[in-house]
This record gives sequence, structure tokens and C-alpha cells, in this order.
Amino acid sequence: MDILGRVNLFSSDGTQCYIRTHPDNYNIFDMTDCTHPENPCGFTSWRNPIVRKKEGGQPIYFNYRAVDQPFWDSSRHHLKKIGRLTDTVMFRDLSNEMRLDEVAKYFGGLQSSGGESVVVCGSRNEVSNDPSLGSLFGLEIWNHDNSGAVLNGASVRENVFFAIALHAKDQLRQRVAWALSQIVVVVPDQVESGWIQSENFLHFYDTFVEHAFGSYRDILKEITYSPMMAENLSFLNSKSGGYLFETQGKYAFADENFSREIMQLFSIGLILLNDDGTEKVDENGIPIAAYTNDEIMSMARIFTGFVPPSLRGNTEEAMGIFRNALDETVIDPVYHDRFPKHDLTGGYIGDGYPLCVDLPDKMFLRKGAVYRLLGNTREPQAFEDSPYIYDDGSSRVMALDETSMLRKELCKDVNETGSCTYPMTVTLSSNLNCTGQECDADELRVIQVGSVFYEYWRPACVEQVFFNDAIAIKHGRGSIRTVI
Repeated sequence: MDILGRVNLFSSDGTQCYIRTHPDNYNIFDMTDCTHPENPCGFTSWRNPIVRKKEGGQPIYFNYRAVDQPFWDSSRHHLKKIGRLTDTVMFRDLSNEMRLDEVAKYFGGLQSSGGESVVVCGSRNEVSNDPSLGSLFGLEIWNHDNSGAVLNGASVRENVFFAIALHAKDQLRQRVAWALSQIVVVVPDQVESGWIQSENFLHFYDTFVEHAFGSYRDILKEITYSPMMAENLSFLNSKSGGYLFETQGKYAFADENFSREIMQLFSIGLILLNDDGTEKVDENGIPIAAYTNDEIMSMARIFTGFVPPSLRGNTEEAMGIFRNALDETVIDPVYHDRFPKHDLTGGYIGDGYPLCVDLPDKMFLRKGAVYRLLGNTREPQAFEDSPYIYDDGSSRVMALDETSMLRKELCKDVNETGSCTYPMTVTLSSNLNCTGQECDADELRVIQVGSVFYEYWRPACVEQVFFNDAIAIKHGRGSIRTVI
């Protein structure tokens, strides 16, 4: 046996040599959950004891220990696999817990361009914290209460549901919401925290309560961006075939689970229908299919790049689960499929929207232009620039001077001290004249007002993937990165 735990085995005639190795030999894992005696490979008591002891000023002990195969098999699912030995792993492909400034700095990456604070929006009906009240809801639900009754996330959300369903005054709304929840379903067994947490399921159910008398389209949009649905139907962190080929050399298709279910179960069904609900048939009397596998594959490419939202406070935590399952997922443009996707009527997704190149000049200064507050971070949410072009964030940030009319609009609301109040969203009520460097810009990304940043949200438009007389920009060893 060598130092890697490999055992050489020979056949009876001595001509064949086999090496018996651990099934995860050469696999690299994030072993943070195995570095402390209180943390036996993922079985934590709500919070990582290393963090807890550091905050309390207590000594930290590291406990690297050998484990037998049965213990490893039972613990492995708690650990995050990073890759294989000698693999090249992109920083953005790491789990949320690993994408830290310390990790980037250790491997020679860039420091975070974030500041001291960022904007965090609460979930539906969430009550904000009042620091003056103290920690009033430090409640742990675990195993059994004194009466021996089982207490877990499932029982908590059932109690909340029945209390509202039986006693709420808006009974019609509650019944419609219940009916909708039987159509658009999240299965607890398909979600990591399915039988532990309650808040995420209750928040998902509130989608149907809120839109019970509204538009079904709004429901479909919300559940599409829900991290619960993304995990349930396996398109969370789905990557485009182009990304997998460029980074890993793999030929793969986007996950088709959600694209199939949103058509078959959540909306149009398998067969085209007439206005009276009867099935449409062809000249031979055969029902006409609403879609084919080609449409499923095209729609699947739409749902690539949906990644979990960042972790934040004021949410329910669960043992060994570090995920924000309340806020909307975020589309990562690097993972998202950039190529055209055809719809069910012979056209393309995006038909009816103007081409981005046809938008009026200085659209960012025209009436109706929208700016959203980023806080102290300069990282944009609506745009993604190639890291091969910008090695830092300075190229896409414009600092507005005191004479700028746009700055005056973004700093229009001031408090009694004369300081900007920085509203969450600013919509221009009239056209503005450009000032200084604004006059030379074709488009804005991030705008700096003092120490705070805003992002310009361009109106919805279509960027063409293929066009005439393109110029290829090459990087490194000649691989094409982008086209202008």
C-alpha cells in the first residue's frame, strides 16, 4: 500500500496488475466541515464551530483524522466537490461558500470591488430588523419538544398553513392559492432542505396567495426565478452547451427538465386546444401536438445560467445547509446560452423588441431611463463584461461631476443636512443634456455618485449574435473571445 492508500492486486497467473483505490481518489473537496472536533464532516449544530469560536475569541483546534469507508460514504454528501487533482477550476464555478476574497487573494486573483455595504432587498412580506428590540426570534426547532411531539420544518409549515387556511377571512383567495399550488408543485424530496426548513416553502406558497386573483403569467415568472423551483426541477446552476465546450471540451445539452414541465404541466399541455377546450386535430383527425422535442431543447437553453442568490441575514438557517432559498435566482451571463432560441410559433424569443443598436442615441439620458441603486459595490447586476477585456472594474464606472444634470437627478432627494438620500430606483422624468464625459459615452454601465454607485438599466432590446463584417478579437493563444 502506498501513501495514497492504493493497493496493488495481481491476477492468479501474475500477468495482470490492478490497483485498488478509494472511489474518490484524486477528487478535491472543500473540507472545512471536517476541521474541528465539533464538526465531524458536515454534522454541524446550525453554525460552523470554527466561525462561532472565532467570534467568541476562543481557541480553534484542527482535527484532521482518517475515516473508514462507511463513515466517508455517510458523510460525503455534506461536502462540496471542487474538482479533480490537476484540474483548472474557474473561480466563478466554486460554490458560494468558496467564492471568498481570501481564496481569490491566495491564488493571485483580484480583490473584491465591493465596498462596505450593498443593497439587500427582503422577501415578500418580510419584516425588517429593529436592532433596538434585540434578538427576539432566536428559535431552534430540532427533534422533539417536551411532550415528545416531532418538531421539524415540515410540521411548522403545516401548522402555519392550516392556521391560515382554516381561520383567514379571505377564504376564496386561500382556496384559489391551494388549487394553484396543486398545479405548480415543489416536491420536498427534491429540495435539499425539504424536511428541515419551513420559511422557504411558505414563501414559495405565498406566490399563489398574492397572485390568486391576478395574472397566471406573473405566477410563471415568479416560479421561474424561484430557487426552490430551480432546485426542484434541476435547472439551478445549469450551464449552456457553449460554456461547457469552451471550458471543459464537453458536448452537452442544457437541462430540459423545467422547459418540459413548464409547457406540459404548468401551461399549454401536450395537445393544442380550440377556444372551447376541445383538442385541435389535423386533416386525418389526429390531435396536434403543442410542441416537439425541438421546442423543449430550445426552451431549455433559456433556463441556463440561473444561479442561487447570495446569502444574507434575517432568514431561516438549517443544519449544514448554506443557501438563500427566498430571493430570486440571478442569471449569470457567462453560463447563460447566448444564441437565438425559437418559439412555438415559428419565430424567435425576443421578436417584437427593438434591436439594441437601433435605440436612440444617449438613451441613458432620455425620459424614462431607469437607474437602480447598487450601494457601495461597483459590480453591475444587469450587465456582464468579459474579464479578458476588463481586468478591473474601473473601465465600466463613470464618476459624475458636480455639474452633471444626471447627478442632480440621482441626488435629487436630500435630507435636512443636504446629503443625498439615495433612493432605490430613479426614473428620469424628462430628457437631460449631457455634461463632460457623458457626451462621449455610447452607453453607461455603472455610475458613481459620491461614494455610492447606481446602475443604468437599459430598456429590453435584442443583441444580434450573427452580423455582417464582424471583427474577431483574439486573446492568449489565438482563441476567439468575442466579436465586434
